[in-house]
Amino acid sequence: MESGFVIDKTGKEFASAPEWAEGAPERSFWMGLKLAGRERHAIVTYRCSACGYLESYAPSM
Repeated sequence: MESGFVIDKTGKEFASAPEWAEGAPERSFWMGLKLAGRERHAIVTYRCSACGYLESYAPSM
């Protein structure tokens, strides 16, 4: 396992899927977080239709 964080993309005019980014989050001087040069992967989430359990993955593409 490797360290990382989920990029929350709320507050946009359009919806988009969350992403996982490597390393520790660092604030950007101008806004949000520094993301340049970081490995990023889309997050895929599966839901059990019987109990509602969620399981998320950030597969390598």
